[in-house]
Amino acid sequence: MPGQANPDLGLFRALKGRGKPDDFMASCPAHDDRNPSLHVTTTKDGATLVHCFAGCTQDAVIDALRDKGLWPEQPRTESRKEAKRQTGEIVAKYDYITADGELAHQTLRLEPKSFRQRRPAPESGLWIWGLTTGEYMRMGPAKDWLPYRESRFSEFPIERERTTFGAANLVLYRLPDVTKAAAGDTMIFICEGEKDADNIAALGFVSTTCAMGAGKWRAEYNESLRGADVVLLPHNDEPGRDHAEHVAAELRGVAKRVRLLDIAEHWPCGAGQDISDWLAAGGTADKLNALVDALPDWQPSGDNKPSVVPLTAIEFLSLEIPRREIIMSPWLPEKGTVMIYSLRGVGKTLLGLTSAYAIAAGAGFLGFQIERPRKILYLDGEMPAQTMQERLAAIIGGFSEEPPTPEHFRILLSDLTEFGLPDLGSPEGQAWVDARVGEAEVIVADNISTLVRSGKENEAEGWLPMQSWALRHRRQGRAVILLHHAGKGGAQRGTSKREDVLDTVISLRHPADYSPDQGARFEVHFEKCRGFYGNGAQPFEARFEVRDGAALWTRTEIVDAERSRVVAAIKEGLSIREAAEELGMHRSRVERLKRKAVELGELAATVASETAEVNASVSVSRP
Repeated sequence: MPGQANPDLGLFRALKGRGKPDDFMASCPAHDDRNPSLHVTTTKDGATLVHCFAGCTQDAVIDALRDKGLWPEQPRTESRKEAKRQTGEIVAKYDYITADGELAHQTLRLEPKSFRQRRPAPESGLWIWGLTTGEYMRMGPAKDWLPYRESRFSEFPIERERTTFGAANLVLYRLPDVTKAAAGDTMIFICEGEKDADNIAALGFVSTTCAMGAGKWRAEYNESLRGADVVLLPHNDEPGRDHAEHVAAELRGVAKRVRLLDIAEHWPCGAGQDISDWLAAGGTADKLNALVDALPDWQPSGDNKPSVVPLTAIEFLSLEIPRREIIMSPWLPEKGTVMIYSLRGVGKTLLGLTSAYAIAAGAGFLGFQIERPRKILYLDGEMPAQTMQERLAAIIGGFSEEPPTPEHFRILLSDLTEFGLPDLGSPEGQAWVDARVGEAEVIVADNISTLVRSGKENEAEGWLPMQSWALRHRRQGRAVILLHHAGKGGAQRGTSKREDVLDTVISLRHPADYSPDQGARFEVHFEKCRGFYGNGAQPFEARFEVRDGAALWTRTEIVDAERSRVVAAIKEGLSIREAAEELGMHRSRVERLKRKAVELGELAATVASETAEVNASVSVSRP
């Protein structure tokens, strides 16, 4: 095929590519490339696309490949334009301009047919290739920014850069014209694609569209069309008609008038054809005006009536809503959302992983009760696979119960995935994970910092995509457990908005007398308890040990643990004041715990009396 690499020549092997045969990085043959800068992809149509990030033109790359016998010779009858079409050349640029005349973003049309989105970078003349919030990378100063991919970033030169950008300011196509038309009572055509909009504009009409085509209409576009006379021009296919119906519903009550012209009702067009095809077949401005003049105002069909309607109090109270069962008592209900956070190295992964296996096996631990097994999906974005394997083996060894089926506990590890687990803060990453959720009733995300990489951690807006994802799974009947890091001050790191929709927030922290040789020993504090209180919400101390290859969890109530530490301090000969300073407690609390220890027989009265005498002596000796 002209302009297509010969698969028999083994382009991937010949270039010693890194990645997959249909998507890889390699050293560019057009220059002395010591850091692989050539990106090679193969489309579904079999066309091979090449792009050198160091700046070599496609012609230079293809000529170099051809010299090595890795690219077919170009027939003399083939035009240069056609050759470029086969290598993914840009054939059209569509600028999206703000009402103030500034370039907001740009859609590029390539051949073979595909589209890419970009927006101006802060540096003049450079681009950010992507419109969403997230991490981006580039090969060095004065280079364009590309969506971050760890595998590719590691192959960039030493001067590579990485940063985060917020979402682009998306606007309607040809917005300045739209704004004037809406204010001046001029009809506006809403097309499905920039080509259609340009062809309609060439007839003297005002036209617009939204970036990325059908299904991408945003609620914020509506205001630009307030009071306007709108006509929708969908493509002749199901996605096009669905898109037009959705936009019409969005603009009802916003625009002054909404009409929809289905060109297939007036012209024998084929599937997928559009208004541009109608114009090419002889359509004119006068004919279009005549068709529009005969259109009735759009009305929602039965399928487009609101699917969500307000309920009266009587209707709501009469609903039979199933009672939520408790998955793990007291802190994880069905459809629950939970956060467990701590400083690094305290033990949140141990607690999260054990909780996940316990739920899968239907076995309680640490005093937490579980009525029946549930299916688990555990997402790990941080730990080495070998470490997780060792921990899980010990945890399983600590239970006598097993999950009913192997499918009750499934795990996805970033360390075992070629490019790591995707960004859960992006639609693409969420879709990737959703496709693997299966029948899971509980999802554990360990941890937020590694699995949610887009957005700014301290800004509430950056958390919204992840919050929406968790709430969507809650609506689908799943519980979600999020593991997270604490900041330097001990509180959960980043925006506090994370806690708004959570049922339970659990904080893990080391006791005051903790020493590293004690391993995983921490206090469990319930900072938010929706639906449980009293004894169930009291803090306690937990300890994780591995004995003979099996995990052992022990639970001590905080007051018991504190009393034990007071008893040990007094037996070592410390005074009440010294014990209080050593343990980080008030003297009055140490005194109360000492008296309780005497009552329980944990501390001999004679020892307690000696401590009292020491305290009296110390008190008298003070100046």
